[in-house]
Amino acid sequence: MRTITPATCTAIILNYNGYEDTLACLHSIEMLQSKPRRIIVVDNGSPNNSVQMMLQHWPKRQPPTVITGQELIDPNCLPKAEYILLTLAQNCGYAAGNNRGICLAMRDTDCNALWILNNDTELDQKALEHLCDSLNDDAEAGIAGSTQVYTGTDIVQCAGGASINRWLGSTRSLKEACKLHDILQCAPQKLNSQIDFNAGASMLIRSEVFEQVGLIPEEYFLYYEDVDYGVSVKKAGFHLVWARDSIVYHHDGSSTRKQRGVAPAWVDFLILRNRLYFVKKHFLKSVPSAILGYVCVAFNRIRRGQISRLKIIFPAIIDALCGNMGMSDRAKSIARTEVLAYPQTSQNKHLKFSLIVATYNHVKRLKKLLQSLRCQSYRQFETIIVDQNPAGFLNQLLEEVKDINIKVVRIDPRGVSYARNVGLALATGDVVAFPDDDCWYAPDTLTKVNSILCGNEQIGGLLVAWADMPQHITEQQLTLTDRINAFSRGETFVQFYRKEVVKDITFDPELGPGTGLPYGCGEDTDFLLQALASNVIVARTNEVLVYHPRPNLKDPALLKKTAAYACGRMRLLQKHKFPLWFKLVNVAFPLAKAIQEGKPAWSYRWAMFVGRLKGLLNK
Repeated sequence: MRTITPATCTAIILNYNGYEDTLACLHSIEMLQSKPRRIIVVDNGSPNNSVQMMLQHWPKRQPPTVITGQELIDPNCLPKAEYILLTLAQNCGYAAGNNRGICLAMRDTDCNALWILNNDTELDQKALEHLCDSLNDDAEAGIAGSTQVYTGTDIVQCAGGASINRWLGSTRSLKEACKLHDILQCAPQKLNSQIDFNAGASMLIRSEVFEQVGLIPEEYFLYYEDVDYGVSVKKAGFHLVWARDSIVYHHDGSSTRKQRGVAPAWVDFLILRNRLYFVKKHFLKSVPSAILGYVCVAFNRIRRGQISRLKIIFPAIIDALCGNMGMSDRAKSIARTEVLAYPQTSQNKHLKFSLIVATYNHVKRLKKLLQSLRCQSYRQFETIIVDQNPAGFLNQLLEEVKDINIKVVRIDPRGVSYARNVGLALATGDVVAFPDDDCWYAPDTLTKVNSILCGNEQIGGLLVAWADMPQHITEQQLTLTDRINAFSRGETFVQFYRKEVVKDITFDPELGPGTGLPYGCGEDTDFLLQALASNVIVARTNEVLVYHPRPNLKDPALLKKTAAYACGRMRLLQKHKFPLWFKLVNVAFPLAKAIQEGKPAWSYRWAMFVGRLKGLLNK
């Protein structure tokens, strides 16, 4: 094996829509004590202005030599530049993008190793030197992986790589969540035997590995290609090692837009599909057990409140078994329908809002809502209060807030659904919404909803996020609502609709509180499902714009309501003809949530489970 030094290494950095991360990574390389002989940045067909911005802000005075994917066809093309920017015409996936850079680098006969780096990494000053040392210390070592640490913390993401469960295809990062100080006391030799693959965010690969094993497999598009390659490299007789002192800080998930650690649905689909495909490719006898393991996957999605993700599991299995790989039409469809454009500035259009509030016996809480409306930065709205209280019950409160445009209609108590229907008939706005009498709005709620609806004219309805206290969202995102994910956040008080698209929709007077019937909830999701059935495009934003108190799980009155809530849910599923599997998921959901929430929630969740089970059996 050839001796590896930084001067014989070429770094490959793949960029996709992440020029800021890439530039930070390049700055980090500039700070290394010993730099690689060449740095190749591969832009994987970024649709944004990544190439222009990288060229404009390149960390060296001498700009990089730019070559295109078309020029790469020429086998003699290898600029003698320290920095090369290779621009590809389209996003061909993680492996294919890196492979284009690897092929270019391998044309240099003095290049003895390739350093594969994620663009969202920043490096310790001796990161490359320690990777070289680890390869030189083991004559059979083919790949060395760094100690990856979550950026801004001392928490380890992985020690060089991970192990594989050969029966399920799942992976476990070595020493994940340990403290960096503790990890640095470990002997790499004791851990190397557990490494089944090196983590792709930072790994140094000998050129002999590519000559003997070939390039990184490209069929996965994203995720599991490093797993596959590690297994293939070990089968070829090379060792995989951990370069303990090579510290790399990793911003996990930046290229796939992770939110609060949760990957988008299309990424989830690719991971589930690629995992089974990997098992079929390398451990064929484990395919039945791997498929059975997707039962646990389904349970975890329920536990996390990701019921909408259940619908991608079976297609992922089918695609894996059929070899429908890459960024397939199915994966593109999931990605296309999941994310919409999020307006960055307020639009010139001004929609009028009709806020319909059905109220009964909630003076203090209603006052908080009306005060929040008084503080709205957007003023084009009317408030329609449908009062089911005795005559005069709200007089003092209404006198205090008479500066707000309020219409009041009093009716005898007949339930929240009937009251909202009365309010709908009186609404004159362009947009209708249904705030509960115990919720309240953020000061910019109507401003932001107006901006989103005006910026996306195809959207007929919008669901906003809610919480019991203000929360900060680092990156706003719009996704589409469907029949399944409607249940994860379909409360009435977060729903906003263009009036024209719901003019023929009403609340079911048999569902919801106050009807005198046993169906104490479901009117909110029922209205949303009716809208979806009418082909209304309903988006959802992850930005918290409405606040509502969370239920007190210790309140005995809540347990009394639970049976009514459970009956309402099962009645709703029956009305909209949901399949049996989804009904069973709804029955099992309270048990999964009880495990997640802990002992304080057990009584409430058990009552919900029993109620839903009875509702299922008494259909």
